[in-house]
Amino acid sequence: CDCNLAGVLPEICDAHGRCLCRPGVGGPRCDACRWGKCRGFYSFPICQACQCSALGSYQTLCSPLTGQCECQPGVTGQRCDRCLSDASDFPHCQGREDIRMPEGGFLSEGHCRCKLHVESPTCSICKPLYWNLAKENPSGCSECQCHVAGTVSGIGECGQLDGDCHCKSHVGGDSCDTCEDGYFALEKSSYFGCQGCQCDIGGAVTPVCSGPSGVCRCREHVMGKTCQRPENNYYFPDLHHMRYEIEDGTTPKGRALRFGFDPLEFPEFSWRGYAQMTSVQNEVRIVLNVGKSSLSLFRVVLRYINPGAEAVSGRVTIYPSWAKAGKPSNSRRNRGEGFLGADEEPSQRADLTTVRDEGWKSVLQGEQTTGNSTRPQNGANGNLIQSTLASISSHDKNFVKPKKVEEETAERRNAAQSKETIFQPSKEPAFVTVPRNGFADPFSIVPGTWIACIKAEGVLLDYLALLPRDYYEALSLQLPVTEPCADVGPPRETLMTMDHPIPVHLPVTRFPCALASEARHFLLDGESRPLAVRQPTPEHPVTADLSGREFHRCLWKRIQYISHLSTWALRQVELRLQLRVPRVGHYVVVVEYATEADQLSEADVHVQGPGADLAGRVNIYSCKYSVLCRSAVTDSRSRLAVYELLEDADVWLKARMARFLLLIVLSGQPEYTWPFQSTDATCITLVPETLPTALILDVPSGGSSPLLPRDPLPSADAVTGVTLKAPQNQVTLRGLVPRPGRYVIVVHFYQPVHPTFLAQVSVDRGRLQPGIFRASFCPHVLGCRDQVIAGDQVEFDISEPEVAVTVKVPEGKSLVWVRVLVVPAENYDYQILHRKSVDKSFEFVTNCGGDSFYIDPQKASGFCKDSARSLVALYHDGALPCECHPAGAIGHRCSPEGGQCPCRPHVIGRQCTRCQMGYYGFPHCKPCTCGRRLCEETMGMCLCPPRTVRPQCDACETHSFSFHPLAGCEGCNCSRTGTDRAATPECDRDHGQC
Repeated sequence: CDCNLAGVLPEICDAHGRCLCRPGVGGPRCDACRWGKCRGFYSFPICQACQCSALGSYQTLCSPLTGQCECQPGVTGQRCDRCLSDASDFPHCQGREDIRMPEGGFLSEGHCRCKLHVESPTCSICKPLYWNLAKENPSGCSECQCHVAGTVSGIGECGQLDGDCHCKSHVGGDSCDTCEDGYFALEKSSYFGCQGCQCDIGGAVTPVCSGPSGVCRCREHVMGKTCQRPENNYYFPDLHHMRYEIEDGTTPKGRALRFGFDPLEFPEFSWRGYAQMTSVQNEVRIVLNVGKSSLSLFRVVLRYINPGAEAVSGRVTIYPSWAKAGKPSNSRRNRGEGFLGADEEPSQRADLTTVRDEGWKSVLQGEQTTGNSTRPQNGANGNLIQSTLASISSHDKNFVKPKKVEEETAERRNAAQSKETIFQPSKEPAFVTVPRNGFADPFSIVPGTWIACIKAEGVLLDYLALLPRDYYEALSLQLPVTEPCADVGPPRETLMTMDHPIPVHLPVTRFPCALASEARHFLLDGESRPLAVRQPTPEHPVTADLSGREFHRCLWKRIQYISHLSTWALRQVELRLQLRVPRVGHYVVVVEYATEADQLSEADVHVQGPGADLAGRVNIYSCKYSVLCRSAVTDSRSRLAVYELLEDADVWLKARMARFLLLIVLSGQPEYTWPFQSTDATCITLVPETLPTALILDVPSGGSSPLLPRDPLPSADAVTGVTLKAPQNQVTLRGLVPRPGRYVIVVHFYQPVHPTFLAQVSVDRGRLQPGIFRASFCPHVLGCRDQVIAGDQVEFDISEPEVAVTVKVPEGKSLVWVRVLVVPAENYDYQILHRKSVDKSFEFVTNCGGDSFYIDPQKASGFCKDSARSLVALYHDGALPCECHPAGAIGHRCSPEGGQCPCRPHVIGRQCTRCQMGYYGFPHCKPCTCGRRLCEETMGMCLCPPRTVRPQCDACETHSFSFHPLAGCEGCNCSRTGTDRAATPECDRDHGQC
């Protein structure tokens, strides 16, 4: 967005790149105050409205820099609203030859006669529901175009100068007729105006939805309103999708591995079987084809069984296929980490130094080994792998090394990385992560072909999975907060940001108020009844219960014989309250309430007192939130009802039988109407984001927030700071910046008392520079933030190490100063002021990462499963194709979770690509008839593994041991000079002991 950040709303720009200017700001880049023929603003970026007197100035516009109006002779003041001679007969000032005709009327018999839509003695103010006073307008002002379904309390009035309407929290547009980005379905009955989009952070391209039903824009092959389901024939893999089967690896000499396939020994092994790590076979090597990851950082996950009673140690070493095995970097040697095989012969390492990707894939006949939950298709057993590795020379001219990654040094890219691990005893399949969380650096593996070497004895290994940083840190789990917190609900609803804070309302004790629980009279259908009171939750105040619940039983007996039960819905409740008025003035009435009803209802409000007998109405919205809702009383024309009260008055509230709780407050100043209704309800605590590069200047300890009697105390997580209020209305904080440069100053404050005002800031950075920030109305217990602006700049050039920031509030104002952030300009993000998401990564790592991030589809919580789905959808930019084998699967659709295809009997693999061990004849797999031996997978011919006695091939030859139906037997290799029978060097047939 090419916008001036000082002049835009938190959203900065819309989906088309149009800058979204703050009220009073204009220009394509929102870089100047609005300036029109009939209205103007001054002092960018604050942009206050010009308030030139229609009778004392030549025009309604003012200086765009100072706000000074152009006064007529004999008139002075910034607004041209008093006589130069200090006479009290303005506008009839000495030196004036005439009085300019008011734009909103005309002179008649020495008095102003206003046009149709204009009022005030000087015909200089538009009537409520009108704006844009203009001389050429026959009616004086234009009608407001407010869409009352989207305005606070259904008020139809707009700003006198800009025509902007007072929108509900999630509604935007000059007329409050559109939902803000991230929201949909504008409804009159909704307290917040629009519903929040629920777009999945992984499955959806953007959190913004569209249409009346809130449909999200999904990634490739993802569908559903919120983009949480894969399309038909597509799936979301699990977090272990970068999986490499251990039994498909080789020994250091390139031979096929010995592996078991007994489900009683290793239940639910994942592919053909599991590697048996013994003294005969204590090292395996696996080829890893690695793709993208955040910063190319991975952890290794091993699925294993340790049947013994003691823990077993092991080591995992990973090195690039294009480098020599075991070549350490100096940094790793200094840390004492081990590397591959200082005790190994070069011949044992030479076979695997390079691997040609295309050659590997061609042998595996199509099914990938890049870690995407895929395995070989036809005949890709250990013998094929052995022959493939042996055929690839380190001097193969067709071998292409992976693309150079600029941020990695050559040393780091070519170095072997080795880490120890411990296999705890477990007779059931278990997981171990290498390295364990917080114990060592993860593996740094850039895209390309790598070799993993695993050393261990006494364990059974099923598979190795690479777990990218994208999963084990889950930093992308930043959930947009679009819904307020309900009284009860799942954790999804209990979210919070700076824009959806824990609410602390504008304190009602600062204004004349009357509690409904102290009502004088309560009538039900004209009959006096005792008033019930209720406290919905410990956090709610005691309120009057107007639901009539205690009368339901007796009233039902009175109506159960009435045929037309519709009379029940017409029952009316009346409540009478006395309001104490401390002084004569204009007042607005605000009703505070909670209701369990789902629809919008209206209540009649009647204010009676000396000189006042006025009727109004108030909207009672559905309000099932953790805090009470507030609505202002309006008149019959949707105007804010303003009452001129001379002394104490009575308020009568009449409503149909409705299930709501009531508390009435009375505001003494109409400008407080909007803060009174600023209720963004939330529940959980979220510490505001702090950039790691920012210098934080905290206020001195011992400060506290101002709390008033009868106001609810903030939670223990509420902000603490120093209160700036006369006579202590300024404080200076000092600190040292890491280096000279350009910085942005952000003030963190808490201000629950006043409407928005400007606070002064001076920054001593080698020389003194003044600035200002907007101390907005901020009842949020976590506080608010605003950037300091100096002229039209937000960046300060700090040339000295020490910086001092002084904040001063005007006379009669106050705020709690929490801290100052001094942020390097290159690291500054305007969104730090308006965070709209909650970080769920810690919750995911804590609650879902305990089993090496294996998310059990049957036992895992909904949060873990949903979060994992979002992570893989984001990682793959959508869903993956099923690609079920047309012959091996009995259908083309796979499971949407994990992608398992429906296989024919005795067919295995996610895609159903081969017969299980001991079977042949894919896809109609039949059992081998070879006894202890295995058969060839295609025709079922019995195999005779190496060093076995023919023709049965089920026992080892002499001078060999440890029969395996696939790998055969190992040679004894007994020393002729060290054995008892030198002529016939035999060994133990099971363990090979000479």
